[in-house]
Amino acid sequence: MTIIEKVKAALTGVGVGGFHTGMVPPYDRYDLYLNDLDMEVRRSATTAFTMQLGTWHAGSSFSFTPQHKRKFAGGFGDVKWHEFHHYIKAFVTYHQEIQRDFPIMYAFIVWFFIHLEDEKPISFEERFPELDPIWCNRLRKEVLQPNADINIPHMKHFFRETKLEPFFKDEFWNDEN
Repeated sequence: MTIIEKVKAALTGVGVGGFHTGMVPPYDRYDLYLNDLDMEVRRSATTAFTMQLGTWHAGSSFSFTPQHKRKFAGGFGDVKWHEFHHYIKAFVTYHQEIQRDFPIMYAFIVWFFIHLEDEKPISFEERFPELDPIWCNRLRKEVLQPNADINIPHMKHFFRETKLEPFFKDEFWNDEN
């Protein structure tokens, strides 16, 4: 199954409750596709990442488990884990391209990054000791601080940009805003 098919299949029905549904695509290295040559592959990978952060912020799903807590969640064995540090590094590296190609998802990702850290009394580095502080500092300085006043877009714009189907189509597709 391709990345596009995997993301679309996993997120069918997400339009009912958006980030509160807890729906995230199954494991894959979506971070490796954030700069893919194919626009639809990039869109799918960026959608997957946005959903991972959004469901985390909503408290309905947690795609990223710190390495030191994995033994309590079923061990290491054959289980594959989304590595938060890979996503931070990929996002910092390609944030300008993501902002250009997918401005709505970019705004959601930045907003989620800011609020995931601001709303908890613990930094990303404290929550995930395996994170490289250099990349976290770059995330803050190059992306988050310049966008500190970013507003979260309306979900209808997210559905349009991701090409996911909203539950109330008339409300989302007939409105020109």
